[in-house]
Amino acid sequence: MLRRAKPGEASAWLIALLVRRPRKLAAVAVANKMARIVRAMMCGVW
Repeated sequence: MLRRAKPGEASAWLIALLVRRPRKLAAVAVANKMARIVRAMMCGVW
């Protein structure tokens, strides 16, 4: 995902993050975001 992040294909959030932060830090941020989404789905918040 991070290697091929291009405008129009990836989310605007990811593109902006890659502009501001190194690639490895952006990868951790994406993993954390996905973990929060999965947890919310499992807990029935969503």
